[in-house]
Amino acid sequence: MELIKKLGTRIVNGRLESWGIYYCSFCLQEVEKRLDVGRVSKSCGCEKRRLISKAHKGMKPTEISRQKMSIAKIGTKRTEESKIKQSKATKGRRIPKEAKQNMSKVQKERFKNKENHPMFGKHQTEEARQKIVKAFKGRNVGKNNPNWKDGVSFEIYPQEFNKELKQFIKDRDNYACQYPGCTEIHDRLHVHHIDYNKKNNNSENLITLGTSCHIKTNYNREYWSEFYQTMMMNKLMECLL
Repeated sequence: MELIKKLGTRIVNGRLESWGIYYCSFCLQEVEKRLDVGRVSKSCGCEKRRLISKAHKGMKPTEISRQKMSIAKIGTKRTEESKIKQSKATKGRRIPKEAKQNMSKVQKERFKNKENHPMFGKHQTEEARQKIVKAFKGRNVGKNNPNWKDGVSFEIYPQEFNKELKQFIKDRDNYACQYPGCTEIHDRLHVHHIDYNKKNNNSENLITLGTSCHIKTNYNREYWSEFYQTMMMNKLMECLL
């Protein structure tokens, strides 16, 4: 860089330093620099990255530099404790309706022209499809899954299990998840068949559960069936007394 004018000395961090105004031939601007720094600098910093990249072009990382990079990556990995803290901090949070609308508006404006969308005109190749099939082949899908119950989940609900019946059960349960001690804020309520028989739509066999509590009943069905049957029996006895 070219020295235009000396600014004299300054005391910085207890040290006496000489400063001046330099002219940068890259960005065509005048900048203040220490005289010793400006004398050896080629630019004010605007071309620093390009010059470093050019200097390192074609160079291969050494074994020592690879080890340093791997150590740095390990240091940046999240610990199990930090993951648990984050999950607890965000548990039960819901995105406000206004925020959702704003995000939707931004995306619509961004991709108003379909051709601007990154996936426009792209199609999945046959090779990619075969890779997906190969990846899922042999997994616990369908009859291979330990929770398979002869395809009962594919059975159609009878007509009597309609909106009116669901509304009645939710109203009876005060529109709240009936799992004891449930403190979660559920975005949706489901009407669960206690004995897992879709044809048994007696009110004693139906109970209101939140999404996460309903998902739990997909596993260890015998336990949950007995659990909620006992709970409903106790409620019935309380009403009779």
